[in-house]
Amino acid sequence: MKYQSQKVALAYFATAMALFAVQVSLGLIMGWVYVDGGFLAEILPAPPIT
Repeated sequence: MKYQSQKVALAYFATAMALFAVQVSLGLIMGWVYVDGGFLAEILPAPPIT
């Protein structure tokens, strides 16, 4: 790389893309749980309604 700031920018961009992928994945999972209430019910039980 030609400039030192490019390394910093690359690390920032990689971190931002990783966090974006996590957000999209969790959003899709939560959306599917909303559509199909039994999806992941054994792994992620719903809290009791009070």
